[in-house]
Amino acid sequence: MNNFLFYSLQVAVCLGVLYLLYHWMFRGNTFHQWNRLFLLGAIIFSLLAPLGDFEVHITTPINIDGLVNTIEETNLPSQSLAESLGVSSNGNSDALSQPITQHKQQLGQAVNQPLPSLKAKINWWVVAYLFGFAIALGLFFIRLGKVCLLGWRGIKTKQDGFTEVHVPFRNKQVFSFFGFIFLNRELFSVKEYDLLIQHERVHIQQWHSLDVVQIEFLQAIFWFNPLFWLLRKAIQNEHEYLADRQTAEAINKSQYAQALLNLAAAKQPRLGNAFAYVPITTAL
Repeated sequence: MNNFLFYSLQVAVCLGVLYLLYHWMFRGNTFHQWNRLFLLGAIIFSLLAPLGDFEVHITTPINIDGLVNTIEETNLPSQSLAESLGVSSNGNSDALSQPITQHKQQLGQAVNQPLPSLKAKINWWVVAYLFGFAIALGLFFIRLGKVCLLGWRGIKTKQDGFTEVHVPFRNKQVFSFFGFIFLNRELFSVKEYDLLIQHERVHIQQWHSLDVVQIEFLQAIFWFNPLFWLLRKAIQNEHEYLADRQTAEAINKSQYAQALLNLAAAKQPRLGNAFAYVPITTAL
């Protein structure tokens, strides 16, 4: 557990430095595809960099012949050698057997000591981490299950490059998840519907949902690190900027801005990509 905590600290330092670099230097520009790649690369680099082993091992060859010659030149008396081994010159081995007897007694005392209790063995840091990880992972699967349930219950229509899922939303909520677009078609005009589909198809074509799922899973593993929450939010913003820019290039920008105001989502879903979530001043 100590190794994992130290690894997590190293990951947090790398993420913090790279996120500050993004926040101060790249967030305000219009190179949203590069910003997305930078954020994803920052996560990968932060996870892999602490695993690198940068130690340098230097080995020195040992001259055995020279070592033997040195010992022979020293020519220690046999009596001195016997004394160093704990054996007297007359062959008495009492001095050597006495330390062995003491060692056996100490070993017997160590074996006879009572084993520590189970409560003393429990590493409470591990318990706390696993408890938080279980909650975070459970919430992730609950959100994923809700999206899958919507896709299973909704009326599905196969379109060119995606599957439209008609769901009984009471508000004008629209979001995409991988190859599915969820919306209530009855709430939109024909122009609004075409605009929504064009926007969400950008998310599908560029696999934005894969980014969201990956960082959600990393959030569960590093649930105690708030930097992953900031990175998830930043990546989702870049997704929306990309989709807004590509959609606005196909129609009149003022018309698209008005559509954003009319169809703006109240909040971004944790999974998937919602239409008109980010400020239009940056997207356009």
